[in-house]
Amino acid sequence: PPSEFKFIKQDGSFDTQENSFKNWGLAVGNLAKFSQKKGAKVIIQSPTPEWEKQHRNPRCSTLDKQWFNSLAKINCQIESKFFIDKETGLYNHLFEKLNQLSGSYENLYLFDTYKIVCPKSICSFTVDGIDIYQDHQHIMHRWARDFIAPKISKFIFNIQTMDK
Repeated sequence: PPSEFKFIKQDGSFDTQENSFKNWGLAVGNLAKFSQKKGAKVIIQSPTPEWEKQHRNPRCSTLDKQWFNSLAKINCQIESKFFIDKETGLYNHLFEKLNQLSGSYENLYLFDTYKIVCPKSICSFTVDGIDIYQDHQHIMHRWARDFIAPKISKFIFNIQTMDK
């Protein structure tokens, strides 16, 4: 995250991003251990792309598309490697930790939302005339309902039937 973000500890003092992320990983591990004892499963979700300032262009969205501005709209896209490249990707450390966590606990599952939002080598703000994003970081309710919800339902069903 940009340097203006602060990571606050429970006592109200500030922490580094690295320590905060490490503590989050430990907390997820503790949750998995506790849940395992109770016979429960834990699902964690991968992040979806957050658009940088240069991509937060109102011309990307179809929400206010009118006859007089329809030609001004553009198809905003970012190469997927910007986020997930193993060396330089913005989210490479997140995916590395998520994969490590899901591989370390038999009751911890990773639902990869990123692959749904960016199924190819390009991440788009809009697909087939439908906005994926409400703003630079939040998925549209309609898009989540129509595209993510069916896949997460199937994912949960598959986890439930694995033990049977």
